[in-house]
Amino acid sequence: GVASMDPTGMTGFAAIGLKEVGRLSGLFGNTVPLEKLKAEIVKGLNELRQTETDIRFNVIIDDVDRLPPDEAVEIMRMVQKVADFPCVTYLICYDSNVPSEQVRRTLLLRDGRRYTEKILQEVIHIPPQEPFALRRALKAKLQQAFPKEFENIQGNREAEHRQHLFFDVWAGEFLTTPRDVARLFDSMALNWPLLPPNSDFCDFLWLQLLKLKSHELYAWTREYLQNVGAYRDGGRAGDTQPNEMAKSLATIMEKHGWNRRAYISGINSFLPGVGSFVFDDKDKQKVF
Repeated sequence: GVASMDPTGMTGFAAIGLKEVGRLSGLFGNTVPLEKLKAEIVKGLNELRQTETDIRFNVIIDDVDRLPPDEAVEIMRMVQKVADFPCVTYLICYDSNVPSEQVRRTLLLRDGRRYTEKILQEVIHIPPQEPFALRRALKAKLQQAFPKEFENIQGNREAEHRQHLFFDVWAGEFLTTPRDVARLFDSMALNWPLLPPNSDFCDFLWLQLLKLKSHELYAWTREYLQNVGAYRDGGRAGDTQPNEMAKSLATIMEKHGWNRRAYISGINSFLPGVGSFVFDDKDKQKVF
C-alpha cells in the first residue's frame, strides 16, 4: 500500500523483494534441530573425504580485531563449538592484543589471552614490519604509479630535500603497518589525478599522510594555511592568534618529540613561516 504513494518506485521494489522473501522463508525455516543439521553436514563431509582424499576447505576470517567485542567472541565460539567440521580449517587473522582484551571484557575473565589460546590450535606470530621496509615499499609503489612526478623532483634540490624529509622523517614516524602504506597509496592514487597540473607532489603527499595518521596536525595545518591566505589577500590574523597557534602546534609536536627541536621534522619546508618558532620562551612563541 505504501508503495503506491512513493514516486521514486524504491518502496515498490523493496515490497517485491519482501514478498519473495516471504515465499522462500518456509524453505529455510528452523525446522531441523541444530545438532541434527550439524550431524548431517559432518556425515556429508566425511563421505566426501572418502572419495576425495585430498580435499580441504580453508576459511579465512580477517580483521577479527576490528569487530565489536561481542561479535569477535561469537566468531571464536562458532569456530570452536559450532563449525568444527572435518576437512575445514579456519585461518583467523587479528592483532593478538585486541581479541584478548575483547574476550576479557565480554566474558568477564581475568586473562583473555588464555581463553583465545585454548580455542586456536596453532598461533603464528607475524613479526612487525621494519620501518625502513615500509618506507621503501611506499616509495616503490609511488614511483611505479607516478613516474613523471618523481622525474620532476630530480635535480630540484629543494624538492629533493622535501622528498627526503617526507620518506625519512615523516613516513618513518607515522607509517607503522603495511595497511598504512596501502591506505596512503590509495589516497594518492584517488586524489592526485584530480588536482591542477601545477600542484606540488611532495606537499600533497605530506598532507595526505597527515590526514590519515595525524588528524590534529592536519586540522592545525588547514587553519594555518587559511591564515596565510588571509595575509596573501591583504588581511591579518588576530593579535593573539599567532601565539595561540604556536602553543597548540608545540603541544602536537611534543607527542612526536619535535616540540623543542622543530627543525628536525623539517615542518618549515612544507609550511613556510613555521620555522620561526621560539620554543625557549613560551611567551614569545609565534608561527607567523
